[in-house]
Amino acid sequence: MNSGSRIIRECEVTTEDGLVGLVVLDGETISAKAANGYEVLMQSILEDPVYVDKKIYRDKDPLAWFEGLPRQYHGSRIWAWIRPADSTREATVKLMALKE
Repeated sequence: MNSGSRIIRECEVTTEDGLVGLVVLDGETISAKAANGYEVLMQSILEDPVYVDKKIYRDKDPLAWFEGLPRQYHGSRIWAWIRPADSTREATVKLMALKE
């Protein structure tokens, strides 16, 4: 990989309704995409620190925050799963289908 390459990673966020959003790590920039009706949930996820032995803030350590999402959201109502790098397009297509 050359030094100018960016790695984009996606973390699926699901509920009992299925896929409701994606958290996207693009270099050190983190953003979220939400299915209709889940915008507030996804914004809340972006604003909250994650807890992996200690509080991790998105703006202080974006990679650690992103990688901590599955440990933070593994409960009975919300789950987060980091998709393998080669399958991110598939997740995006599924989420966009939910928005239509």
